[in-house]
Amino acid sequence: MKRFLSIALLLALAVSCEIPFEFTPEAGPCLYVQAVAEDGAVVVTPFVALPVNGSTSADGPIRGEVSVNGTLVQTISTASGQAVTIPCDLQDGDAVSVRLSADGLASAEGETALPPALKVTDVAMETFPVDTLQVTKVTLTLDHAPSAEEYYGIQIHAHIRNEYEDGKQEEVDEFQTPGYILTMMELLNFDLENYMQVNWDGRLLGCPEPRLLTFVTARQFKGNRYQFLLNSYDALILNGIRDGMPGGDTGMVGGGIVSGNVGSGGKEKEKAPKPVSSHTEYTVEFYRLSDSFYQYGKTLYQSNFDFLSNMGFTPANFTWGNVRGGMGFVGAVSSWSFGPFSPDKEN
Repeated sequence: MKRFLSIALLLALAVSCEIPFEFTPEAGPCLYVQAVAEDGAVVVTPFVALPVNGSTSADGPIRGEVSVNGTLVQTISTASGQAVTIPCDLQDGDAVSVRLSADGLASAEGETALPPALKVTDVAMETFPVDTLQVTKVTLTLDHAPSAEEYYGIQIHAHIRNEYEDGKQEEVDEFQTPGYILTMMELLNFDLENYMQVNWDGRLLGCPEPRLLTFVTARQFKGNRYQFLLNSYDALILNGIRDGMPGGDTGMVGGGIVSGNVGSGGKEKEKAPKPVSSHTEYTVEFYRLSDSFYQYGKTLYQSNFDFLSNMGFTPANFTWGNVRGGMGFVGAVSSWSFGPFSPDKEN
């Protein structure tokens, strides 16, 4: 209730005051880059960003250099939007820098450091019924309790095999959101901050494919343990929020909770008949994220809910970045995975 009152108050203040901000219509094209370092490779995806109201363009290749701890690893030359994967053996704390240039554009550069290796010392799973749901609780135990300055992320890939009355079978692959609510009584504690997420395909944050990466911070941990639920009440709530949002591509800015179904960009799925049997296998990818990766992804998520700006009440929530001379971010992750596993039984 307090949150809704705060939003109402903010709306009232926004309507009653004037917040000046200016655009720069004379702005020209610039370089935009997303670069992510992981042990084994650095993936660099550069673009030429054009102004919304401009007619200028930039031709020719985008050139770049990738260095580790000040030593040049590889030069690149690629087209706008074309990802380049640079194999390299990275260690904890290694400094990775990316510098890009193109004819007629200012150079862009950024740095990051590889976060410490992610060490999961134990995985525990328990499956039990809750009302009409069959819920699985997964507990990951780390080698230490994360601090407030540590950021994590999780991708839950579900491979679902359904069989219908007519004998037809269907196989579906989807990325699911980790749950935190076990019973109806716990709905009072529902907090959207537990579900900050963007689409990430290992190359681009905010990719159009529905590959949900959900952020995890120290607030979701109990000491060094992180618990999440599969097939919990949260999924019902989030689906209700999505179904209540307007159609079209509204909200599809970098992933997160979009209108319609998860990652659908507002395109409603046709309702399929209920299967007579269903079997699900999960694979979980758990990441430790650099500060730059998390901060950039968080602003992409927040842009989905920047409704005051969409109505013209406040300045736009511009995207965070750590690239000098251009836009975008240079970040890093360390990863750990387990699966596939099947908590359910054929039914």
